[in-house]
Amino acid sequence: MIELISDLGGGKTALTKGIVKGLGSDDEVSSPSFVVCNTYSSPRFMVNHFDFYRLDAIGIMAEEMKQSFGEKEIITIIEWAGIAADVLPTKRIKITLTKHQNEPDSRNLRLELDDSLSCIARDMR
Repeated sequence: MIELISDLGGGKTALTKGIVKGLGSDDEVSSPSFVVCNTYSSPRFMVNHFDFYRLDAIGIMAEEMKQSFGEKEIITIIEWAGIAADVLPTKRIKITLTKHQNEPDSRNLRLELDDSLSCIARDMR
């Protein structure tokens, strides 16, 4: 599970496009702001891309998310996850995107990993 954190227009969907493309998918990635969840497929994984920006409560989406958390073939990416905090797994990757001070089209990324996921950080060096 990947939680994307940034301001509005901060690059969360653009990063999701890169992740989906990096997984080998040709699917067209778009923001799920109005539909809440888009699903993409790649040769090895399915990606569930949630966006809770327009929701006041997670409601029935909690069950749909929980079903995907335990599946090894599903990568779950969530934007605006604050309203889902009580159902998110502790084992997740948090990526915070901030605009680069001198380059408005660039972003700084900060990764936060649960200790059990630290092997991912070592592999990314």
